[in-house]
Amino acid sequence: MNTNKMSLSLLLAAVCASACTVPFASEDELELRFELGELDGDCQGSGERTNENGTVGYSYGNDGQSCTINLTWNGVVLDAEALRDTVEEEVRAGGLDPAQVDVNLKTAAFEVIDLALRDAAGNELEPRTVESIDASLALDGGANIFVIQGRNVAFDETSVDMANADDLIEELQAAYDEGRTARGVGQAVVTIPLPLIEQLRGADTPAIEFRLGAIIEAEGGVNLFAR
Repeated sequence: MNTNKMSLSLLLAAVCASACTVPFASEDELELRFELGELDGDCQGSGERTNENGTVGYSYGNDGQSCTINLTWNGVVLDAEALRDTVEEEVRAGGLDPAQVDVNLKTAAFEVIDLALRDAAGNELEPRTVESIDASLALDGGANIFVIQGRNVAFDETSVDMANADDLIEELQAAYDEGRTARGVGQAVVTIPLPLIEQLRGADTPAIEFRLGAIIEAEGGVNLFAR
Protein backbone atom coordinates (compact mmCIF):
# COMPACT_ATOMS: atom_id res chain seq x y z
CA MET A 1 0.00 0.00 0.00
CA ASN A 2 1.27 3.47 -0.83
CA THR A 3 0.74 5.31 2.47
CA ASN A 4 1.89 8.67 1.02
CA LYS A 5 -0.70 8.45 -1.73
CA MET A 6 -3.36 7.36 0.75
CA SER A 7 -2.62 10.21 3.21
CA LEU A 8 -2.57 12.84 0.43
CA SER A 9 -5.80 11.49 -1.00
CA LEU A 10 -7.44 11.59 2.42
CA LEU A 11 -6.22 15.15 2.96
CA LEU A 12 -7.55 16.25 -0.42
CA ALA A 13 -10.78 14.46 0.29
CA ALA A 14 -11.19 16.39 3.51
CA VAL A 15 -10.55 19.69 1.76
CA CYS A 16 -12.35 19.07 -1.52
CA ALA A 17 -15.03 16.58 -0.61
CA SER A 18 -15.62 14.80 -3.94
CA ALA A 19 -13.56 17.06 -6.22
CA CYS A 20 -11.20 20.07 -6.36
CA THR A 21 -8.96 21.83 -8.88
CA VAL A 22 -5.19 22.01 -9.23
CA PRO A 23 -3.43 24.65 -11.41
CA PHE A 24 -0.66 23.80 -13.88
CA ALA A 25 1.52 26.03 -16.06
CA SER A 26 4.07 25.38 -18.80
CA GLU A 27 6.53 27.86 -20.32
CA ASP A 28 8.43 27.06 -23.47
CA GLU A 29 10.18 28.65 -26.45
CA LEU A 30 9.50 27.80 -30.06
CA GLU A 31 11.91 28.54 -32.89
CA LEU A 32 10.67 28.68 -36.47
CA ARG A 33 13.19 28.93 -39.30
CA PHE A 34 11.86 30.03 -42.69
CA GLU A 35 14.92 28.97 -44.68
CA LEU A 36 15.46 31.03 -47.83
CA GLY A 37 16.98 28.34 -50.02
CA GLU A 38 19.64 29.10 -52.64
CA LEU A 39 19.49 32.85 -53.32
CA ASP A 40 21.39 34.31 -56.24
CA GLY A 41 21.80 37.83 -57.52
CA ASP A 42 18.96 37.40 -60.06
CA CYS A 43 16.43 36.41 -57.40
CA GLN A 44 14.99 33.51 -59.40
CA GLY A 45 13.91 30.02 -58.52
CA SER A 46 11.82 27.97 -56.12
CA GLY A 47 12.13 24.88 -53.98
CA GLU A 48 11.48 23.21 -50.67
CA ARG A 49 13.59 22.55 -47.58
CA THR A 50 12.94 20.43 -44.49
CA ASN A 51 14.61 20.96 -41.12
CA GLU A 52 13.94 19.95 -37.53
CA ASN A 53 11.08 22.46 -37.16
CA GLY A 54 9.15 21.60 -40.33
CA THR A 55 9.03 22.07 -44.08
CA VAL A 56 9.54 25.40 -45.86
CA GLY A 57 8.56 26.09 -49.45
CA TYR A 58 10.11 29.13 -51.13
CA SER A 59 9.91 31.03 -54.40
CA TYR A 60 11.46 34.28 -55.62
CA GLY A 61 10.23 37.08 -57.84
CA ASN A 62 12.22 39.91 -59.43
CA ASP A 63 10.64 43.15 -60.69
CA GLY A 64 13.97 44.67 -61.70
CA GLN A 65 14.42 46.62 -58.46
CA SER A 66 13.42 44.33 -55.63
CA CYS A 67 13.45 40.66 -54.76
CA THR A 68 10.18 39.30 -53.37
CA ILE A 69 10.62 36.13 -51.31
CA ASN A 70 7.49 34.01 -50.79
CA LEU A 71 7.71 31.45 -48.00
CA THR A 72 5.35 28.82 -46.62
CA TRP A 73 5.93 26.70 -43.50
CA ASN A 74 4.32 23.63 -41.99
CA GLY A 75 5.47 22.07 -38.76
CA VAL A 76 5.02 21.53 -35.02
CA VAL A 77 3.90 24.53 -32.97
CA LEU A 78 3.40 22.79 -29.63
CA ASP A 79 4.26 19.29 -28.44
CA ALA A 80 1.06 18.68 -26.49
CA GLU A 81 2.16 15.10 -25.86
CA ALA A 82 5.21 16.36 -23.93
CA LEU A 83 2.98 18.83 -22.03
CA ARG A 84 0.67 16.00 -21.07
CA ASP A 85 3.61 13.90 -19.87
CA THR A 86 4.77 16.83 -17.69
CA VAL A 87 1.34 17.31 -16.13
CA GLU A 88 0.96 13.59 -15.45
CA GLU A 89 4.40 13.51 -13.83
CA GLU A 90 3.37 16.34 -11.49
CA VAL A 91 0.13 14.55 -10.69
CA ARG A 92 1.98 11.34 -9.82
CA ALA A 93 4.46 13.32 -7.70
CA GLY A 94 1.47 14.57 -5.72
CA GLY A 95 0.42 11.02 -4.99
CA LEU A 96 -2.53 10.84 -7.39
CA ASP A 97 -3.39 8.74 -10.38
CA PRO A 98 -3.55 10.82 -13.61
CA ALA A 99 -6.82 9.02 -14.31
CA GLN A 100 -8.26 11.03 -11.40
CA VAL A 101 -7.40 14.36 -13.03
CA ASP A 102 -9.29 15.94 -15.92
CA VAL A 103 -7.06 18.69 -17.35
CA ASN A 104 -8.63 21.70 -19.07
CA LEU A 105 -6.41 24.27 -20.77
CA LYS A 106 -7.43 27.75 -19.63
CA THR A 107 -5.12 30.20 -21.40
CA ALA A 108 -2.50 30.12 -24.18
CA ALA A 109 -0.23 33.14 -24.60
CA PHE A 110 2.36 33.47 -27.36
CA GLU A 111 4.93 36.28 -27.65
CA VAL A 112 7.38 37.06 -30.46
CA ILE A 113 10.70 37.29 -28.61
CA ASP A 114 12.96 37.68 -31.63
CA LEU A 115 12.68 38.15 -35.40
CA ALA A 116 15.77 38.39 -37.58
CA LEU A 117 17.67 37.13 -40.61
CA ARG A 118 20.17 34.57 -39.31
CA ASP A 119 22.50 31.91 -40.65
CA ALA A 120 22.66 28.29 -39.48
CA ALA A 121 25.00 29.24 -36.60
CA GLY A 122 22.58 31.91 -35.34
CA ASN A 123 24.59 34.90 -36.56
CA GLU A 124 22.46 37.87 -37.57
CA LEU A 125 22.75 38.73 -41.26
CA GLU A 126 22.43 41.85 -43.36
CA PRO A 127 20.15 43.37 -44.49
CA ARG A 128 18.46 44.10 -41.17
CA THR A 129 15.95 46.44 -42.81
CA VAL A 130 13.53 45.30 -45.52
CA GLU A 131 11.17 47.08 -47.86
CA SER A 132 8.25 45.06 -46.54
CA ILE A 133 7.34 41.97 -44.57
CA ASP A 134 3.96 40.27 -44.14
CA ALA A 135 3.88 37.08 -42.12
CA SER A 136 1.42 35.01 -40.14
CA LEU A 137 1.24 31.78 -38.16
CA ALA A 138 -1.86 29.72 -37.41
CA LEU A 139 -2.72 26.28 -36.13
CA ASP A 140 -3.78 23.70 -38.70
CA GLY A 141 -7.40 24.13 -37.68
CA GLY A 142 -7.31 27.84 -38.49
CA ALA A 143 -6.79 29.55 -35.12
CA ASN A 144 -4.35 32.45 -35.63
CA ILE A 145 -1.29 32.88 -33.42
CA PHE A 146 0.20 36.08 -34.86
CA VAL A 147 0.22 38.45 -37.82
CA ILE A 148 3.28 40.58 -38.63
CA GLN A 149 3.43 43.57 -40.96
CA GLY A 150 6.13 46.12 -41.66
CA ARG A 151 7.15 48.60 -44.34
CA ASN A 152 10.71 49.94 -44.64
CA VAL A 153 11.54 48.83 -41.12
CA ALA A 154 14.09 46.76 -39.29
CA PHE A 155 12.99 43.23 -38.44
CA ASP A 156 12.87 44.05 -34.73
CA GLU A 157 10.60 47.06 -35.35
CA THR A 158 7.84 45.24 -37.18
CA SER A 159 4.25 45.46 -35.96
CA VAL A 160 3.12 42.22 -34.34
CA ASP A 161 -0.54 41.45 -33.70
CA MET A 162 -1.01 38.48 -31.39
CA ALA A 163 -4.22 36.48 -31.65
CA ASN A 164 -6.87 36.24 -28.96
CA ALA A 165 -5.64 33.38 -26.81
CA ASP A 166 -9.17 32.04 -26.37
CA ASP A 167 -9.29 31.20 -30.08
CA LEU A 168 -6.40 28.76 -29.63
CA ILE A 169 -7.66 26.82 -26.63
CA GLU A 170 -10.06 24.49 -28.43
CA GLU A 171 -7.44 23.25 -30.88
CA LEU A 172 -4.72 22.93 -28.24
CA GLN A 173 -7.13 21.09 -25.91
CA ALA A 174 -7.89 18.55 -28.63
CA ALA A 175 -4.16 17.95 -29.18
CA TYR A 176 -3.63 17.59 -25.42
CA ASP A 177 -6.51 15.13 -24.98
CA GLU A 178 -5.26 13.03 -27.90
CA GLY A 179 -1.63 13.17 -26.74
CA ARG A 180 -0.30 14.48 -30.04
CA THR A 181 1.55 17.48 -31.42
CA ALA A 182 -0.30 20.64 -32.42
CA ARG A 183 0.80 21.51 -35.94
CA GLY A 184 0.69 24.88 -37.64
CA VAL A 185 1.02 26.62 -40.97
CA GLY A 186 2.87 29.86 -41.62
CA GLN A 187 3.51 32.18 -44.51
CA ALA A 188 5.81 35.13 -45.10
CA VAL A 189 6.31 37.53 -47.99
CA VAL A 190 9.48 39.62 -47.75
CA THR A 191 10.67 42.27 -50.21
CA ILE A 192 14.38 43.19 -50.26
CA PRO A 193 16.14 45.60 -52.69
CA LEU A 194 18.10 43.60 -55.26
CA PRO A 195 21.48 45.18 -54.38
CA LEU A 196 21.10 43.86 -50.83
CA ILE A 197 20.45 40.29 -51.95
CA GLU A 198 24.15 40.03 -52.74
CA GLN A 199 24.83 40.28 -48.99
CA LEU A 200 23.00 36.98 -48.44
CA ARG A 201 24.94 35.05 -51.07
CA GLY A 202 27.39 32.63 -49.52
CA ALA A 203 25.67 32.67 -46.12
CA ASP A 204 25.23 29.24 -44.53
CA THR A 205 21.49 28.45 -44.78
CA PRO A 206 20.08 31.97 -44.39
CA ALA A 207 16.63 32.05 -42.81
CA ILE A 208 14.05 34.39 -41.38
CA GLU A 209 13.97 33.19 -37.81
CA PHE A 210 11.04 33.64 -35.45
CA ARG A 211 11.51 32.88 -31.74
CA LEU A 212 8.28 32.63 -29.78
CA GLY A 213 7.59 32.34 -26.08
CA ALA A 214 4.60 30.19 -25.15
CA ILE A 215 2.84 30.09 -21.78
CA ILE A 216 0.11 27.50 -21.37
CA GLU A 217 -2.00 27.54 -18.18
CA ALA A 218 -4.27 24.67 -17.28
CA GLU A 219 -6.53 23.56 -14.48
CA GLY A 220 -6.90 19.98 -13.35
CA GLY A 221 -10.18 18.86 -11.91
CA VAL A 222 -9.39 16.18 -9.31
CA ASN A 223 -12.06 13.53 -8.84
CA LEU A 224 -10.85 11.36 -6.00
CA PHE A 225 -13.47 8.75 -6.68
CA ALA A 226 -12.69 8.29 -10.37
CA ARG A 227 -11.20 4.96 -11.39
